[in-house]
Amino acid sequence: MQDKATASIYTLSKPNLTRATKFLFAVQVHLFCAGNQAPLSQPSFLLKRLFEPVNNNRLVLFRMLFGAIMAIECLGSVFTGRVREVFVATPFNFSFIGFEWLSVLHGSWMNYYYIAMSMLCIMVALGLFYRVSIIALALMWTLTYLAEKTHYNNHYYLMLLLSWVMVVMPAHRRGSLDVKMGWVPPANTCYQWQQYLFIGQIWILYTFAAIAKMNPDWLQAMPLKMWMHNFRMIPVIGPLFRSEASPWLMAYFGLLFDLLIVPSLLWRKTRLTAFFIGVFFHLSNSILFGIGTFPYLAIALCIFFASAEWLEQRIMRNAEFKATLLQLPSRQKQHLLTGFVLIYLLVQMLLPIRHWLIRGNVNWTEEGHRMAWRMMLRSKNGGIMFKIKDKQTGKEYQDFPNRILPREQFSDLNTHPDIIWQYAQFLKKQYKAQGIEPAIYAVGCCSLNGKACVPMINPESDLASVKWNTFGHNQWITLEY
Repeated sequence: MQDKATASIYTLSKPNLTRATKFLFAVQVHLFCAGNQAPLSQPSFLLKRLFEPVNNNRLVLFRMLFGAIMAIECLGSVFTGRVREVFVATPFNFSFIGFEWLSVLHGSWMNYYYIAMSMLCIMVALGLFYRVSIIALALMWTLTYLAEKTHYNNHYYLMLLLSWVMVVMPAHRRGSLDVKMGWVPPANTCYQWQQYLFIGQIWILYTFAAIAKMNPDWLQAMPLKMWMHNFRMIPVIGPLFRSEASPWLMAYFGLLFDLLIVPSLLWRKTRLTAFFIGVFFHLSNSILFGIGTFPYLAIALCIFFASAEWLEQRIMRNAEFKATLLQLPSRQKQHLLTGFVLIYLLVQMLLPIRHWLIRGNVNWTEEGHRMAWRMMLRSKNGGIMFKIKDKQTGKEYQDFPNRILPREQFSDLNTHPDIIWQYAQFLKKQYKAQGIEPAIYAVGCCSLNGKACVPMINPESDLASVKWNTFGHNQWITLEY
């Protein structure tokens, strides 16, 4: 009976999920329009609205918060030992496929790399040489993000996106050392689209996180049920997680929060309540899951929903606001900028659903998992070893990755097919250097959200002879789990 229920829920994952998504979007549009009186459907009005000069205090304050949070992230990575764990103690890095040349980002000198990034973050926060410092920060952060994926987190991806968005923002035109030194002309306004872009990015993050939660395991409170034992050990609040209802409440509260938080922040009547609920949600995640600076970055992003008038009086300490006149770009440039923004947002909306075009459950195959806001959706564990066969002599060898890989890399190797394939290519190079033409087979099993441990990789597939398929399903990854 349970299998039938699970099967019925699973129908949400592909065709029927499209209908559910349309319904959710309709709910969000209704809530959004409740807080906006203007008819956004008129193209001429939309263009005028996008290039309307508005108070830039939200953008300026976010620059300060973003720089400070990024500085804490970078310095924290050095002093907590994360840099050493990821880039020093590892024999090599599992980069994003196609970026193997980033293996140069390895060694003890990476501590200085992160310290340099933290200095750039402070410069961004202060608005010192802003344009140069934010471009350098965005580039350096992108390289580290692509260089090692066994420590992948959605908040690293969010920081990457925000860094590049900040590159095109005039966030240094007020409250910055650049203005104080007379290097850039001061301005207290920016274009409306520059703040809408942040709101659009936030909406995409939460909405597609909600869509990702509409899968059979999450709707049955998995893997939260598996994590309850650890939560019960937390001082003071631990007893709250002893009830059998706790994982169910957390699962559905998380789904509804992701779905409704942005429309609720946009609607003036629910904004303050939504903000405090958001603070509670993110601080709870920080306590329960220890996910670094992400909760604080998410709270900082709420500033784009705050009243500019309130921020001007209470934070900027200006009793009167006299807007700086902005020179509007030509109509052609307006259309061009609008096109770029829409293309960026469209790409951001397509990336989280690209796995719909790939066979299999993304939580199992991991094909289309990254850069898709699929947060805390699965718990996987398993074990793996490799058999190597000399194609010429038939002699067989065995390789146990846990003998050379640190714990974090080995843990991801057990459960991520792309990392298994990359390790097989590493073995292929090693054996070829010894004059051996190898056939390499992965032998092991994996468990998803407490289910039985079954092979994730076809043990008869020679991984040394197959290429990685970036845009489709790799046939050597099993679909039964």
